[in-house]
Amino acid sequence: MIDARTQYTPESVPTLITRAKASLGVSNAELAERLGLSERYIQMLERGERTPRYPVQIALEQLVISPDVRH
Repeated sequence: MIDARTQYTPESVPTLITRAKASLGVSNAELAERLGLSERYIQMLERGERTPRYPVQIALEQLVISPDVRH
């Protein structure tokens, strides 16, 4: 089991978003749809204006690691 207290790194999310979009070849809107989030929320995360929930970080990490998996 992953310990969210040690694995949660919200400061990594802007980079994860950029990497996920690049590896998938998608826009903010398409990434948001894949994750079940709003495009506005993705934009705010990417600019560091919001702190994501831990499950959002996990979902982004999974997209970067395995871009072929549908989320």
